[in-house]
Amino acid sequence: MIRFWLSFAVALGSALLPVRTLATELTFYYSYEQQGLLDLVESFTEETGVAVRTRWVSLSEMVDVLHEASANRSGLEVALVPNDYAGMHEDFQLSHIIPASLSHTIKAQAWETARVGDRYYGAPLMLGNHLMLYYNRALVDAPATTWEALHEWQRRDGAQPFDTIAWDYQGMYWMAPFLLAHASASNELEFKLERDALVRGLSDYRALAEAQLVDPKCDDDCALRRFRNGEVAYTINGDWALGQLQEALGENLAVSALPALADKPMRSTYSAHVLVFPGDGLNGPHKAALRALINYLQSPPIQKRLADRLKVLPVEAEAQAYTLANAGTNLKTVIEALPHAIPLPAEKATVRVWDAIRKGWLRYQAGVVSAEETADIILRLINRELAPDPLTLVYTFGMQPQTFEFIADFTAQTGIEVEHRWIHQDEIKVELINMVDKGIAPDIVMVPSDHIGLHRYMEYSRIDRERIPHNINDELWHTGLADGHYYGAPVTQGNHLLLYYNKDHVDEPASDWASLIERAPALAAKGVIPITWHYKAMYWLMPYVAAHGGMPMDGHELTLNTPAMAKGLDNYRWLAEQGIVDTECDYPCAHGAFVAGQAAYTIDGDWALQEYASKLGDKLGVALLPSLNGRTLISPYSTQVFAFPQHGLQGPKHDAMMAFLNYALSAEAQKKLVDEFRVLPVERSAISYARDNADEHLATVFKQLEQARPIPSESAMSHAWGAIVRGFFRHQAGLATGAEASSLMQRLAEREIARELERDNRRMRD
Repeated sequence: MIRFWLSFAVALGSALLPVRTLATELTFYYSYEQQGLLDLVESFTEETGVAVRTRWVSLSEMVDVLHEASANRSGLEVALVPNDYAGMHEDFQLSHIIPASLSHTIKAQAWETARVGDRYYGAPLMLGNHLMLYYNRALVDAPATTWEALHEWQRRDGAQPFDTIAWDYQGMYWMAPFLLAHASASNELEFKLERDALVRGLSDYRALAEAQLVDPKCDDDCALRRFRNGEVAYTINGDWALGQLQEALGENLAVSALPALADKPMRSTYSAHVLVFPGDGLNGPHKAALRALINYLQSPPIQKRLADRLKVLPVEAEAQAYTLANAGTNLKTVIEALPHAIPLPAEKATVRVWDAIRKGWLRYQAGVVSAEETADIILRLINRELAPDPLTLVYTFGMQPQTFEFIADFTAQTGIEVEHRWIHQDEIKVELINMVDKGIAPDIVMVPSDHIGLHRYMEYSRIDRERIPHNINDELWHTGLADGHYYGAPVTQGNHLLLYYNKDHVDEPASDWASLIERAPALAAKGVIPITWHYKAMYWLMPYVAAHGGMPMDGHELTLNTPAMAKGLDNYRWLAEQGIVDTECDYPCAHGAFVAGQAAYTIDGDWALQEYASKLGDKLGVALLPSLNGRTLISPYSTQVFAFPQHGLQGPKHDAMMAFLNYALSAEAQKKLVDEFRVLPVERSAISYARDNADEHLATVFKQLEQARPIPSESAMSHAWGAIVRGFFRHQAGLATGAEASSLMQRLAEREIARELERDNRRMRD
């Protein structure tokens, strides 16, 4: 049994308002879509001379916006947000506010919504944000008090599907009363949410759509439009909608409490909207202008105008008394419902706990999991948010599970435990996507940088590069860049292919394919496999494409249909036709044959160096890839990056994750990686250390890297790989020429990208 926390996820939110007072400019973000709010800001400018430029931003973007603002790089100094954002004061570096230092009498209930511990991190402006049942008197005489009554209305003669009631069905704020109706109450305003309550609430909610009572595709705009037009008799919306609905329907508008669910009353959540100041703006150079803005918006005249224009409950004492005395019937009903609503605490976990419910609901609604499984997913995600220790790490680095000395040192220094699990490279993508679907993704993954292209599926957190002070060059940082944002932080570099050889079978390594092919019969006569590698893995194809100047992408553009790809395919198949490689030998087969001393050569990545050196000892040789027809083979390369699934950096483990990331990128930890695994680091002083202390093998790794080209990490690259595989197999089977296969690859990749864009657009519409 856990305490149920919800974050506000509806029409109001955060606002950045650029403010100008003479030489001063403030930026103020908001998502409260009411012209009345902007009118008040304009009047502030008129009365004080402080120019305020406003910008709307969606709630879904607000966390990232505030993170950026906390570094004082976006110009954002003040935002209007739901009070639960105050709980993330450490992440956003919010200024704490001393109520006694301000000019007006604000109700204690309002100040409490912004309190975290013994400090206040927001200046309240208005209370409410609770849901009500609105109905049209022209269509119904008396409001339905139960959901059964609404079902009866839907079953009336001549009724059509979805013509009784509409609301933003996919908005989780609207689902909350259904979950809370089944929850256990320890007191009037605190609930305990158990698994059974989740199962019953989720089932009840989905049943409404299945019975065609509510249209699940109708969003908030749709619901308001249908209600205003008289297409439905009822709608459920927040107190923020009262003003516009009153204007549209006039005397026909009426407001009632939410209908009961069987014999259980339904209770909405409520919150306040508060001004917050990221980057400790209240103590910055514009503090006088910011304090003037607070005092203006909290003053009795402006609070009264808030109530009159926006039909909300103000927080200033005189204005609140005025509102109660002058409220019409509908506003009084809204105000009288507020004491029965459940407050959202201003705690850090609130924002992310609500996200857990959304993730579970999407899977349940799609039929992927049962209600019981959904409840387990939600509770698991919530527990992860509320119990942040230890950190969990999944990695593909190396050929087998590793013991990282630098992780043990990090734990010794910080006390933060890091549980880590190795997954084979061939399995990592499917495993991680399954983990995300089940809500059990690790806190951190260490993967090749091209995995960053999956950021939409993995819900990777954006990484603020400015918060990572270590000396890493731009080229390496850019390997973690996808679709304009950093989703991965580089940890090691390389992942490029090399020619390994066994000195028992080879005196001098072949520098070109012609000489290697020439020596192959003599090796085979001794029972030695001349060369082996994972022939059907597309990463191994890329050096032949790059030898002709090609790569799968150029910047953001796919470049599969090129002469370089066609020639690379032809050259690669030509090698197979020489009988020099077993094309059916996969990675474990090739790797195992070389470790066992059965093969003279193998082509493998730098990630295998440590294991080959430990298994073969002095027998191991490392060389550059052999040239082909006078052309140098150019391996792809990438970095191993840390990434944070399911927006983990915005959760309660943020501080621990950042501490781990910064330690892993420190010169101290980077040098440990060199010593322990003979890999190439990314921190500049550690790179110098690796070069200065490189043996002949590591020196060759450095030399091959100088010729390598980076694999793009854009999201389009994930589609490119799939298309390359399909074109490759058609070419191998003789069903397509190199040029035809290249053209097919381009068409397939572009089609998949278009489909993904359509899916994204459909999700936004739905």
